[in-house]
Amino acid sequence: MWFKVGGTSLSAPIWGAIIASADQLRATAGKPHLASDGPDGDTAHTDVYALGSSYLRDITAGSNGRCGAECTAGPGYDTVTGLGSPTAGVDGALAAMK
Repeated sequence: MWFKVGGTSLSAPIWGAIIASADQLRATAGKPHLASDGPDGDTAHTDVYALGSSYLRDITAGSNGRCGAECTAGPGYDTVTGLGSPTAGVDGALAAMK
Protein backbone atom coordinates (compact mmCIF):
# COMPACT_ATOMS: atom_id res chain seq x y z
CA MET A 1 0.00 0.00 0.00
CA TRP A 2 1.35 3.44 -0.99
CA PHE A 3 0.40 6.80 0.46
CA LYS A 4 1.56 10.39 0.21
CA VAL A 5 3.78 11.84 2.90
CA GLY A 6 4.77 15.45 3.12
CA GLY A 7 5.05 18.51 5.28
CA THR A 8 7.06 18.45 8.46
CA SER A 9 6.56 14.68 8.75
CA LEU A 10 8.87 14.36 5.76
CA SER A 11 11.00 17.50 5.87
CA ALA A 12 12.11 17.31 9.53
CA PRO A 13 13.85 13.92 9.19
CA ILE A 14 15.32 14.90 5.81
CA TRP A 15 16.86 18.10 7.24
CA GLY A 16 17.97 16.19 10.35
CA ALA A 17 19.88 13.79 8.10
CA ILE A 18 21.36 16.62 6.00
CA ILE A 19 22.61 18.47 9.09
CA ALA A 20 24.00 15.23 10.59
CA SER A 21 25.86 14.47 7.35
CA ALA A 22 27.21 18.04 7.17
CA ASP A 23 28.37 17.83 10.79
CA GLN A 24 30.19 14.55 10.11
CA LEU A 25 31.98 16.15 7.16
CA ARG A 26 32.80 19.19 9.31
CA ALA A 27 34.18 17.00 12.11
CA THR A 28 36.42 15.18 9.63
CA ALA A 29 37.74 18.56 8.47
CA GLY A 30 38.33 19.70 12.08
CA LYS A 31 35.52 22.28 11.98
CA PRO A 32 32.96 22.88 14.73
CA HIS A 33 29.44 21.50 14.41
CA LEU A 34 26.71 23.63 12.92
CA ALA A 35 24.89 25.00 15.94
CA SER A 36 21.24 25.70 16.56
CA ASP A 37 22.21 28.01 19.42
CA GLY A 38 25.56 29.15 20.67
CA PRO A 39 27.90 32.07 21.16
CA ASP A 40 27.83 32.89 17.45
CA GLY A 41 24.05 32.54 17.17
CA ASP A 42 22.03 30.10 15.10
CA THR A 43 24.70 29.08 12.61
CA ALA A 44 22.75 26.14 11.14
CA HIS A 45 19.78 28.37 10.32
CA THR A 46 21.99 31.17 8.99
CA ASP A 47 24.05 28.78 6.85
CA VAL A 48 21.01 27.04 5.33
CA TYR A 49 19.49 30.40 4.39
CA ALA A 50 22.83 31.50 2.89
CA LEU A 51 22.87 28.54 0.46
CA GLY A 52 20.47 30.24 -1.94
CA SER A 53 19.49 28.76 -5.27
CA SER A 54 22.73 26.83 -5.69
CA TYR A 55 21.57 24.12 -3.28
CA LEU A 56 17.88 24.91 -2.71
CA ARG A 57 15.51 24.43 -5.66
CA ASP A 58 12.72 26.96 -5.48
CA ILE A 59 9.28 25.36 -5.69
CA THR A 60 7.12 27.88 -7.57
CA ALA A 61 3.82 26.06 -8.12
CA GLY A 62 1.42 23.93 -6.14
CA SER A 63 -0.72 24.26 -3.06
CA ASN A 64 -1.22 22.58 0.28
CA GLY A 65 -4.85 23.00 1.20
CA ARG A 66 -7.56 25.53 0.58
CA CYS A 67 -6.26 28.53 2.51
CA GLY A 68 -5.38 30.68 -0.50
CA ALA A 69 -2.04 32.46 -0.72
CA GLU A 70 -0.92 31.09 2.66
CA CYS A 71 -1.01 27.54 1.22
CA THR A 72 0.23 28.30 -2.30
CA ALA A 73 3.83 28.02 -3.46
CA GLY A 74 5.34 30.87 -5.43
CA PRO A 75 8.74 32.27 -6.44
CA GLY A 76 11.12 32.91 -3.54
CA TYR A 77 10.32 32.16 0.09
CA ASP A 78 6.78 31.04 0.80
CA THR A 79 5.00 29.39 3.71
CA VAL A 80 4.44 26.11 1.86
CA THR A 81 7.99 25.34 0.73
CA GLY A 82 10.21 27.80 2.61
CA LEU A 83 13.30 28.37 0.51
CA GLY A 84 12.71 25.25 -1.56
CA SER A 85 13.84 21.66 -1.81
CA PRO A 86 17.44 20.68 -1.00
CA THR A 87 19.50 19.45 -3.95
CA ALA A 88 22.41 17.02 -4.17
CA GLY A 89 25.52 18.27 -2.41
CA VAL A 90 23.72 20.44 0.14
CA ASP A 91 25.48 18.63 3.00
CA GLY A 92 28.88 19.27 1.43
CA ALA A 93 28.04 22.93 0.91
CA LEU A 94 27.06 23.27 4.57
CA ALA A 95 30.21 21.44 5.62
CA ALA A 96 32.35 23.88 3.64
CA MET A 97 30.88 26.98 5.29
CA LYS A 98 32.78 28.98 7.91
